[in-house]
Amino acid sequence: MRQNAAKRSPRIAIVGAGFSGIGAAIRLRKKGFRDVTIFESASQVGGVWAKNRYPGAACDVPSHLYSFSFAPKPNWTHRYARQPEIHDYLKDCVRRFNLSDLIRLNTEVESAKFDLQKHTWKLSFADQSQDFDILISAVGQLNRPRIPEIEGLDSFNGPVIHTAQWPENLNLSGKSVAVIGTGASAIQAIPQIAKSAGKLTVFQRSPTWVKPFWDYQYSAFTKAIFRFLPGPRLLHRWWTYAISEARIIAFYQGSEASRYVARQLRKHIRSHAPEPLQAALTPDFAVGCKRIPLSNHYYDTFQLPNVELVTAPVDRISSKDVHAGEEQFACDAVILATGFRATEFITPMQLVGSTGQSLEEAWGQSGTAAYLGMLYPNFPNFFMLYGPNTNLGHNSIIFMIECQLRFLLKSLRQIWQKQGRCIEVSPIAHKGFQEETQRRMQPFVWNGDCSSWYKDAAGNIVNNWFGTSLEYWRRTRRLSREAFRP
Repeated sequence: MRQNAAKRSPRIAIVGAGFSGIGAAIRLRKKGFRDVTIFESASQVGGVWAKNRYPGAACDVPSHLYSFSFAPKPNWTHRYARQPEIHDYLKDCVRRFNLSDLIRLNTEVESAKFDLQKHTWKLSFADQSQDFDILISAVGQLNRPRIPEIEGLDSFNGPVIHTAQWPENLNLSGKSVAVIGTGASAIQAIPQIAKSAGKLTVFQRSPTWVKPFWDYQYSAFTKAIFRFLPGPRLLHRWWTYAISEARIIAFYQGSEASRYVARQLRKHIRSHAPEPLQAALTPDFAVGCKRIPLSNHYYDTFQLPNVELVTAPVDRISSKDVHAGEEQFACDAVILATGFRATEFITPMQLVGSTGQSLEEAWGQSGTAAYLGMLYPNFPNFFMLYGPNTNLGHNSIIFMIECQLRFLLKSLRQIWQKQGRCIEVSPIAHKGFQEETQRRMQPFVWNGDCSSWYKDAAGNIVNNWFGTSLEYWRRTRRLSREAFRP
């Protein structure tokens, strides 16, 4: 496919204003690409960090590693940043790099279709459409809440709230609260809700491994050093990266590191959970098969007199009660800590490629995948950031995003501008990468006997990367001629 307009700056559309979208806009502008527009369906930037405002929301990656290398923040308050500070960081990036004029808030892209004649993407909104040369999906993996199908959920008289849709100024003080789910958001929210709720009932479908962690506040002296002396800050960042990268050895099934972590986490349960509940709170699957939340207070919460654990499955919900097993539990509010539809990478946007087939249809036939997590055959000039198989269980996704941004910029310069043709991965390269991905997933604990948001309905690992982040950096450093269609 030839591009007649390759000499001019391409018109670039970015869908999503979270870490991926904001990072892409910063890097594109710094490299001279001026015609960039970010479309964000929400009323503010921040993506998952704007929406997840539940009590205790925080990141499980150290803050100096969970930030862009090209937009450092020397004055992080905690080693593990809380949601408000991360959201403020993203808003500050918009201000610092003058991105406000690029962003269209409250604008949802309903569909995008590739025009084979004009070699452009037509983006359709509620009341208009617009053409772009390059389309970048930056919607991420954790932005579509999973609402469980529970009989009677709509009949409940009180508030029913998903943790990713937490309203401002919600007051649960003295109320009887039901939390359904024990995933990562629940692990963070439950200890905070228990402090003020009159009664807290936690409905657990299956237990989760929870890891204690070393958190602390940075002193004023340390923050001053990081601000005025970049060397110590960079050393701190890269030391944190190296420690995190080494953790991958614990994610290999049957490894000594994996067994050691399991012993430590079982010991933590015995030390902090009430003895009658220890068996119920201990998972029967390998550590790491699901995401490992961090908390120093989760198990202790069940020592409180106002907290109850229910392991019977939730059967239905009535106007004032949650019914589980043979019992019913009166409550004033229901909190759904039920995670995300993480394998639906572009939902609800409909994406139609050069053959007239949608990406959803293509994935339905051959499985959810993308070459290096970014490119898919017959979808020219389309990139996914934080796409399939680019999530990490051991290190920072921001590092992966920066690798993808570097690859994106190289592709634009070397293929679209210099060679004057569309950027499109070959079917052979894509299929080879997809087969390699599933083959190399086999040794990891994610492939174990548990259900998690890492897997699709067929049981394939479609979210996680199959190696170290250093390997991903190496594989995205250069463009492979064989991987692209001529």
